Amino acid sequence: MLGLETERRPVYSRGRPESQRDQFGERRMQLEENTNAAVKTASIGRLLGPIFMATIVASSFSALHGFGVYLGLRNIETLGRALSIIFLIAAMASWIGLIVWWQYAYVRARELAPERLRWAPWQVALAWFIPFANMFLPVRHLRVTWAEIAQLRGRHPKPPATIIRWWVAFWISSALNREVARSAGPLEPGSLYAMLSVIGDLLVTYATLQQAFVVSDLTRLITMSESPSLFEA
Repeated sequence: MLGLETERRPVYSRGRPESQRDQFGERRMQLEENTNAAVKTASIGRLLGPIFMATIVASSFSALHGFGVYLGLRNIETLGRALSIIFLIAAMASWIGLIVWWQYAYVRARELAPERLRWAPWQVALAWFIPFANMFLPVRHLRVTWAEIAQLRGRHPKPPATIIRWWVAFWISSALNREVARSAGPLEPGSLYAMLSVIGDLLVTYATLQQAFVVSDLTRLITMSESPSLFEA
């Protein structure tokens, strides 16, 4: 009005600019996800302890039952059926729990070393279900993850031999039990299949024990927990 111009002053918004608020929110969400993955890794790792122990006990008694069959002991058929059911439930719970634990453990490990662990979580999960590839890829993922996180924590990067011992024993026991399952009819005393059944169950016991050490140690390595391991001697 009358040739006078009104001076416009910049208006400053309170708080952080929108871009900084977005970055802050993303960082907060990332921190919450990291904490969530670490907590679930530790929680599922502790839950797997009793499941592993149940599998070890069931497979050990199953091996004793198979040895009784091999020696020709009678009146143990009912015991054998009960042990088979218990062993099947424990083994399935152990397998499912292991895969769930490994998903959270890998997510947490990938958050710690994103430039070194480039597999997507879905790729790591899918590796367990691809025929033939599931004989090599999961154990490779485990060993690489262990090496990278150990190096990040300032420890020796070489993965422990328990991973290989568990993996080899697991696949040999699977092959033996699959071969025994193909045999027609019940196991005969003194037969080769009866002895293979005993060896397969003993290998399941050994593989589950090694698996328990791997889960316990890798959980503590990823979550930096100093609590004593359930499976330490």
